[in-house]
Amino acid sequence: MTVEHVNECDQRNNRVTFCGERSAMPSAISVAGESNRLDLGSGGKLAGLQVTVKGSRNRLMIGDDCILNGRIIIKGDAQTVRIGARTSFQNVSVYSVEGCDVTIGEDCMFSKRIEIRTSDSHSIIDRATGLRLNRPGSVTIGDHVWIGLEAVVSKGVRVPDNSIVGAKSFVNKSFHEPYVLIAGAPAAIIRRNVDWDRRLLPVEPELALRQA
Repeated sequence: MTVEHVNECDQRNNRVTFCGERSAMPSAISVAGESNRLDLGSGGKLAGLQVTVKGSRNRLMIGDDCILNGRIIIKGDAQTVRIGARTSFQNVSVYSVEGCDVTIGEDCMFSKRIEIRTSDSHSIIDRATGLRLNRPGSVTIGDHVWIGLEAVVSKGVRVPDNSIVGAKSFVNKSFHEPYVLIAGAPAAIIRRNVDWDRRLLPVEPELALRQA
């Protein structure tokens, strides 16, 4: 099914629900499988988003007032990608595969060329046992998270609420403490007790001098 209209359901029970103007719909939606459901919120701009679903009983939920540009790929069965209200991203790739989910909270801001993935897409094998070592895992990103340019959020990771992920960071382990700045490859906490704002606020002169 290739979707061009709002509130569409095909013969295989794949349904897309979108509450908004046609011009704000994703630029491309491709669904192959059965009983998939895409619920796209109102008030946002999704015209730069490409959605691909290959499998059955999957669900994509996008909250209200989101501005999303990039691609969301779901391959497998019974997986969920959930993006909270007022989240924005530019040229971001989200991969939900191998039975794992991706959850992104509300009021998140992601920069360009970011990847969020539940799998490495290829296998790392123990030569002694022949077993695969790199297991897939669901990804959870909390509310009010800012992720910088070209960061990668890897499989099985949790990023806490009210946190910042620095540019080009590789996040390959979970963090649970809120109000932290995470950066590096691999990522680590480099500062605590910080928050962020979409507005570019003025710098207090005394504070700027102390930090110089």
